[in-house]
Amino acid sequence: MELKIIKSVFILLISFFLTIVVSKFFRIPKSSLTDKRKTILIFIKQVINVAIYFLGVLYILDMFGVNIAPFLLSSSIIGFAVGFGAQSLIKDMLAGVSLLLEPEFRIGSLVEINKEIGEVKKVSLKNTYLLTKKNELVIIPNGLITVIKILK
Repeated sequence: MELKIIKSVFILLISFFLTIVVSKFFRIPKSSLTDKRKTILIFIKQVINVAIYFLGVLYILDMFGVNIAPFLLSSSIIGFAVGFGAQSLIKDMLAGVSLLLEPEFRIGSLVEINKEIGEVKKVSLKNTYLLTKKNELVIIPNGLITVIKILK
């Protein structure tokens, strides 16, 4: 039993050090890091870190003789249910990733989005923030953006 506990601690330490390696791998000098790339890198890093810890915990449970098949099945079912329930959030995030990858769409650009004209102040995975000429901050969910006009 003590050997299993030592192995479990060792697996958790390996998981921790793997997340540190992932953080170092995704570290880029701040001067070359735009807001778009920073947001995408943070998102990718978090997904990888969660996957590393999830696999580590599953391996530990398997080592203690716990049948992990129900966990895998329930995690996929829960993932499906959460995905179905959070459809708009996922839609916003996927649209946000595509906006972040769009080279013409930058912070500081004057744009018209869904009949709102303003300067792009921030683009996150979920929302786009516009500052209008009336100094109003308009927050538009990325999933609702249908047409973007970039004004010169």
